[in-house]
Amino acid sequence: MFIGYGISVQDIPFTYHTNWQAPGRWSIEILTRKRRFYLKPMETLHFQNIGSVSVETMLVDDHLDKEFKPGLYLQTKAFLEGDYSRFCTIEQQKENIGKVYNKMSGYDL
Repeated sequence: MFIGYGISVQDIPFTYHTNWQAPGRWSIEILTRKRRFYLKPMETLHFQNIGSVSVETMLVDDHLDKEFKPGLYLQTKAFLEGDYSRFCTIEQQKENIGKVYNKMSGYDL
């Protein structure tokens, strides 16, 4: 079971939760003062405006994510072009293993 929360680099709070022993899927909720955004399924962005119970689908250009595994095309393109600006450094990956990945996985190292 994975349950957590955080704040993005733009100070936007988010939550995540799943239980692999129960039906369902991963989801992310991002809350702003005016909207709630849902990624559930992760491939589809939905939103709910403040004061409304209606949840709508946000149209985004995701043709590359549908044609390839989500994120893979642009990540591979950046790598092949030598643009590593959005990649973690090996030091950041090492830090993430201890601070993020092990915690999310429930490993006690």
